[in-house]
Amino acid sequence: MSEPVLKVEGLTKVFHPRGRRSTPLVAVRQVSFNLDEGEVVALVGESGSGKTTIGRMLTGIETPTEGSIHLRSEPGVRNPKTRMQRVQMVFQDPYAALNPFNRVSYSLSRPLINYQKLSPADALARARTILSTVQLTPPDDYLEKRPHQLSGGQRQRIVIARALAASPEIVIADEPVSMLDVSIRADVLSLLRDLLVQQQVSAMLYITHDLLSARLLARRIMVLYRGHVVEIGETEALLAHPQHPYTQLLWSAIPNPRRAARGEQIMVPTASTGEVPLHGCPFQPRCPLAIDRCRHEVPELVAISEQQQVACHVAVDGKSAAS
Repeated sequence: MSEPVLKVEGLTKVFHPRGRRSTPLVAVRQVSFNLDEGEVVALVGESGSGKTTIGRMLTGIETPTEGSIHLRSEPGVRNPKTRMQRVQMVFQDPYAALNPFNRVSYSLSRPLINYQKLSPADALARARTILSTVQLTPPDDYLEKRPHQLSGGQRQRIVIARALAASPEIVIADEPVSMLDVSIRADVLSLLRDLLVQQQVSAMLYITHDLLSARLLARRIMVLYRGHVVEIGETEALLAHPQHPYTQLLWSAIPNPRRAARGEQIMVPTASTGEVPLHGCPFQPRCPLAIDRCRHEVPELVAISEQQQVACHVAVDGKSAAS
């Protein structure tokens, strides 16, 4: 088996708010996963689950409290500039991601000059090629425009183009279609998929709260809840048979006429208090299936098949009893 493009082990991030009485916030707790060549892994969860924090640690924007990040051929890369070149982030908000005063030519040329050491003329020529890669043609129609002169979809393509300008191995796509019109979301997802097919990048981490878009793009899905990985699996296997109650909740909340026709009921969790329990499973205060063990013991990720792992006492015990 070839070496993973990215290997993450025990990644943890604790924020310490200012003030003597402020309680430390554990945003990400002991997250481990690999990204293989040509693979898209979707990181799925609601707001506050730690998805973006993981992406920011992988790019070097945030420093992990614990854990290690190994890039292929350079395990334990510690130089933030090296990390940022090899792992680039496509941010959620294309309006905020681009400096409103800079023309497209400047936004694309700077990474090429800084990272690739190109001359200004060569950087501009390369910028034209990258614009064609993200399907903004003819390139000269866009080079001298500023962000306010572009549509939302065009802005997001410029953000993707800027990430590609650093010639990264890995792209972290953080909710890249959530602020776009429904009519152009599929086009941007298709563009991201084409980057892998054309070998513009080696692998991709797709951050989203939307299981449907994850299904379209990702080979594997990793479900996060309050910084904990609660389920990992190959996309079709996980969505066909979600094991963790939180994954079931996310999937059942998506409107589905077939499920409605069969009379299937949507799982209704207890309302969130916004607090993570000090002991036991982080989801147990909201879980309608919680047992006493869930309140005292944090479940570990356990393989329940070749395609799936789940961190849930109820799911694992049920599988054990069935087998």
